[in-house]
Amino acid sequence: MLIKRVFLFVIPALALLLSGLLMRQETVSLVEWFLLIWATISGILIVYRYNDFSCGYSSSWTPVVTFFSDWSNMLLVAQFFLIGIPLSWFYLNEFQFVALALAGILGIAYAVKFQWGALSWFPKRKFPIKNILIGLVWAALFLVGYGQIPHASMWGIYGFIAVQVFIGSIVRDVPDAEVDFTRNSLSLPIMIGANKTILLLHVFNWAALCFAFLNLEWLFPVFFLTVLWRSLILFLIQRYPDNVIWTQWANLYTCLIIFATIFFFG
Repeated sequence: MLIKRVFLFVIPALALLLSGLLMRQETVSLVEWFLLIWATISGILIVYRYNDFSCGYSSSWTPVVTFFSDWSNMLLVAQFFLIGIPLSWFYLNEFQFVALALAGILGIAYAVKFQWGALSWFPKRKFPIKNILIGLVWAALFLVGYGQIPHASMWGIYGFIAVQVFIGSIVRDVPDAEVDFTRNSLSLPIMIGANKTILLLHVFNWAALCFAFLNLEWLFPVFFLTVLWRSLILFLIQRYPDNVIWTQWANLYTCLIIFATIFFFG
């Protein structure tokens, strides 16, 4: 399970982080490289391991207790808070530290069930809140890698990445529609069906390209190749909606396409 999680989530996350590093105009120290990669890996594993424990409980605290009953989870969190965060405070700049902290808080909040007496609110089960949070948090890794308050063009790249991750998160809801329905989760495929969802995602995908072209034409190859890849994935998912190669692996590895295109054309 851990190996699968590394390949499915950690590698795409690192691809976005490294994409931001590629856009920097200054030399990055080995210490900063190490801390950024360490913090990203730790944060992704904590968020997605906790996510596994967040469903199926009526109480907000039960998933937390169950999560920390596993010694490996305790060790993962302890090393991050006792070593990773203090080192990041001293060696990363203020923007990077704050961006990582906000991404971590939003990432955990996405999987937390909030309760007020008899009322409850679970962002993970609410479209579009869940998908927007995923898009914003994952795209923030690009800004963390960039390492400074972005100028207009960097915000444009951030927005493009956020839209692509937003689309990808909805893609992952397509094969889960039946299970999500039994859990009272609200997703776009449940609301309008898989075929209409894929059609709407095509619109989002090409609209993102149009926006990027009008504002960041110098990076058009990056955006065009990414959108083309996404279109191919959406086409294949429509034909093979239960094939995890398209709904999971190729979908999440869109982040590697972004990294590769920035590496060659950025």
